[in-house]
Amino acid sequence: LRGQPAACLACEVTETTATITAFGYAVWSCVLRGRAVDGSVDFKAEEGDDMTPAMALSVRKADPNERWGGFIAQVGENSIVY
Repeated sequence: LRGQPAACLACEVTETTATITAFGYAVWSCVLRGRAVDGSVDFKAEEGDDMTPAMALSVRKADPNERWGGFIAQVGENSIVY
């Protein structure tokens, strides 16, 4: 994502995946370790050091008592889950 302006980034979350888009195109995605509530994403992107955007992502768990043991289970090939 180096070189992309923070203002062009967005995040979409399904129950099991998170996808970062730049100018509406998927540029990075992952499989989550647990189930999230659809549409519960709180996403913030800011300009970071060395032209690398700094992003913060928060989602609500489908089961609040479940422990995920991390956030990402798997990153897709070439950073995109197909």
